[in-house]
Amino acid sequence: KDFPESVHLCDFPKSNTSFIDEALLDEVSAIKKAVELGRSARNRSSIKIRQPLKVMMFHTEDKKAAEFIKAHGDVIMDELNVKSVEQAKDASELIQLHLKPNLPVLGQKFGNDMNAVRKALESADASDIVSTLDKNGSFTISEGDKYFTLETEDILIEYESADGYASARESGLTVGLITELDESLIQEGIVRDVIRQVQIMRKNANFQVEDRINIYGKADGEVGASIEAFKTYFMSETLTKKFDNEFKPGEYEESFSVRGQTLTFGIERVRN
Repeated sequence: KDFPESVHLCDFPKSNTSFIDEALLDEVSAIKKAVELGRSARNRSSIKIRQPLKVMMFHTEDKKAAEFIKAHGDVIMDELNVKSVEQAKDASELIQLHLKPNLPVLGQKFGNDMNAVRKALESADASDIVSTLDKNGSFTISEGDKYFTLETEDILIEYESADGYASARESGLTVGLITELDESLIQEGIVRDVIRQVQIMRKNANFQVEDRINIYGKADGEVGASIEAFKTYFMSETLTKKFDNEFKPGEYEESFSVRGQTLTFGIERVRN
């Protein structure tokens, strides 16, 4: 939080300071967890971070955490390279959960009743059980006239992403990235790949971070169309003053491949 220079946290009563610290910690923790799960989901789908995605959906029963995530959607969008952050009505929209008994643990705990516990688990609603576990750390199921209380270590939770999503879940928070790509997203991903290559060229040429450059290189086909569609963004990110679609060596030249297309660029610093 921002305070005037004349006001410091130590000026607040101790209880207020503690409240502020706890609120901030909760806020940061929710955002951090959303980003971690988003990255995990990307890894599961093998979609690299430079490829923009349309939406990160999330679900949590924790209303405060949900508000924190929505309030700081811009941070999450930047970290995960997504265009928006939206809240799902139910986690089942993003992920399907499957429960399996942890047989060695259940055998020791329930002995001859283990088969009854397994049968009860098979007919139970996985989402309800996992939600109860998140809240209470345990849940109760029944088989016939017998009741069994199980804890987290008694079951194995497996999940798979819902169709069209790359999803991940932990501690009551579910995140799902919509994996469908339209032409604009594909083109932006291509441009980000080209930007990365130009940044590498700048470094290899020993240019200064602040140096403005001119680029000379023939870019046609899918890569050329993508650069043209996102030309302002491309030139801004690479500090390019002029992009000439004809090759000449400049001060430094290099060839690289983007989406199976080989490009050769020459770059030079802009002299004032």
